[in-house]
Amino acid sequence: MSSCLVTTALALILLSLVALIYDGTMICISTVFEIFFVCLVIQIALWLLENWESANMIVDLIGRYTVVIAIVVASGYLFHWIDQLPVWLLVGMAFAVYFLGGILEVRKVRAEIKVINDLTQ
Repeated sequence: MSSCLVTTALALILLSLVALIYDGTMICISTVFEIFFVCLVIQIALWLLENWESANMIVDLIGRYTVVIAIVVASGYLFHWIDQLPVWLLVGMAFAVYFLGGILEVRKVRAEIKVINDLTQ
């Protein structure tokens, strides 16, 4: 659940930055809940994909990002985000959010590994 909340926070921050660039003045409360719902669906989909592995790590990564992008674009049509944002921007934002989330996850794992190594020495 914390991963879903972090992803939602990253998405809202990025959406706020994009809104500032496009001279937006507000984000609707319904959009906050829509983004949370989409992040929750993505987390469930990625959890279901954890058991699927291919021989190549790049194929796994592309598969995961494809699922994320498909869910985001489908949600864009469902929640009418496509009316306000071009599809390429929506896809770019989704990629940026999950790229930043991946960096945060790697930093977290490295910190945990360091703690474990320090304890074993």
